[in-house]
Amino acid sequence: MLCGGYWLYKSAFDVILERKDVIFLKVKEEPGVLPIKLQIDSATSSSAMSVYKIITKTEGSAIVVLVHAGLAKSGTSGTIHFDLSVPDSVNEVRFGHSSTLIWKRGVSPAQP
Repeated sequence: MLCGGYWLYKSAFDVILERKDVIFLKVKEEPGVLPIKLQIDSATSSSAMSVYKIITKTEGSAIVVLVHAGLAKSGTSGTIHFDLSVPDSVNEVRFGHSSTLIWKRGVSPAQP
């Protein structure tokens, strides 16, 4: 029973968002700033979810952004606003456990 209760807690209060779980994802590179600084903006696709923390981890030459969300509570928001400094050793920024590519060094935002 304890394991089932923990799963229920994790599924309601600590979900790592994937690309399909967010809307209006925008990654903007601040011009002329070194090291590169990105502004990542989005929102959860569910009004019942709020963002509680955003962490990053480095995997080789990529940074993976992990957004932790859970059931919305009063005073919380489903908005994602995250500033990220990208060291020279990093060529890509990815999102979620699925590591969906959201930014690549040297690629214009207009290009896929």
